[in-house]
Order: sequence, then C-alpha cells, then structure tokens
Amino acid sequence: MSSKNLIRIIFILILFSQCKPSPKTQLEKWVGENDKADAVEMDQLAQIIFDQTYKSTEWNESGQLFIEYGGSTALTFSDNKTYLPMILLDLARKTYRTYAFGEKRGLKSLRVSLVKPLFVKDAPNAESEVQEFEIYRIKIDEDSIAGVQSDWGKDFPDSFMSDKNDMPNEELLKFLEIWQKKWKIELNEFSRIEVH
Repeated sequence: MSSKNLIRIIFILILFSQCKPSPKTQLEKWVGENDKADAVEMDQLAQIIFDQTYKSTEWNESGQLFIEYGGSTALTFSDNKTYLPMILLDLARKTYRTYAFGEKRGLKSLRVSLVKPLFVKDAPNAESEVQEFEIYRIKIDEDSIAGVQSDWGKDFPDSFMSDKNDMPNEELLKFLEIWQKKWKIELNEFSRIEVH
C-alpha cells in the first residue's frame, strides 16, 4: 500500500470519528424514539451517558434503573485531594442526566454502583496489587427528587450547561451540589482505596 493511500484512509477514519453525534444529540434522539422505555432502551440510555465507563444495567418495570459503571484501570491523573471530589462531581452529572432524560420515559428511581479496579490501602503488596470491587453505591428516588425540588426552588437546569472545557457552569455546579446532598448513600468504601 502506498503512503498516499494510507494517508487517505487515515483521513477518512478521522472524518468518520468526527461524525459521531454529541451525547446531547444522542439523548434527544433517544427521548424522541422511545415512548415508555423497556430494559433494552434504558440500557441504551445508560450506555450513552456512562459511555466508556458503562458496565451493565437492570431495569425494573416499576421504574427503577440500576446502573453499574467504573473503569478498567486503577490508575488516575488525580491526586488524593481531587480524586474523590472529581469522581463525585462526575457521578452527580451522569446521574442527573440519566434522571433528566429517563424520567421522560418512566424512570422513577435510580441506583448507581461504582465498580472498578483499585489499589487497596494497607493490603499486602499495596503498591502493585490491584483489586476490582464496588466502592460506592447511591440511590436517587422520588423522596430525593422532592428534596432537590424543595431546596432548588425553580426549574431544574439543563444538564449540559458547561464552559468551553466541559466543566459545569456555576448554576449547574450549585444544582449538582444539592443533587449530591439528596442522594442516599448505600455503600461508601472510598477510605479503602489508595490513589496512584
């Protein structure tokens, strides 16, 4: 294969990779195509929102969605001070998006579990041994939403409001802080992990 043809192929691949619709576009399409979501459609919703960290879902016909997400590596670019706040902000944003789009199609409550490989504090060979386990699980139900509505006191913001670096804008950050305070923590094992 000539270098000219190789460059053409690379150029075409780059063009196709740029054509993937934004998450917001994908979610708007998802809402438009689904009247009352079933297990397959709710799984699609989770895959769009949780993207590469998505692991699995379970959908209950009473309107409860359980999502398991995480990653495939224990390594992080965060330090000890920023790791937990960034994980929780990311979780708040993703769960709010899931609720904002899912409730239009019958979502009433949401349980989300973070499962990923991590370095474990005080474990033998803690510097090199990685274990995958569930470190955090939350529930957001109708009581949680009522608490958020009460504290927020106005229309919920667009879950995509962000600056040029895709960080939530000031209004959305304030909202996500309330959102996070109202979810119910069912499991918290963050104290077990060692950030590398």
